[in-house]
Amino acid sequence: MSHDQPVAAQPAGEPTGPILSPAEAGILLRASPESLRRWRNQRTGPRYARIGRRIVYFRSDLLAFAEEQREQAMAAAADPHRDLRRGSTTAGAAPRRKAAKTPAPANAP
Repeated sequence: MSHDQPVAAQPAGEPTGPILSPAEAGILLRASPESLRRWRNQRTGPRYARIGRRIVYFRSDLLAFAEEQREQAMAAAADPHRDLRRGSTTAGAAPRRKAAKTPAPANAP
């Protein structure tokens, strides 16, 4: 290895391979393996693959997922009326209010 090329700093304990286990993926994303399992079940997390009975994550998919989350957070900060769960904005929508209770009509003779 040449001393002319800078070496990228890597946090201690961070996985380095292109294919990661759920535990390694959790370390990379700073999320628990339980969160990754819940995201898989809800189909909201990063892409994953099954190799036999094993679940694996590709580093590139994890980094893409993290970038998507960052972009969504930036968009939400720029537009506080945006509902990220539905992908729409709530700007201009009237707030929901409970219907006012009207008194029952008096019985007329």
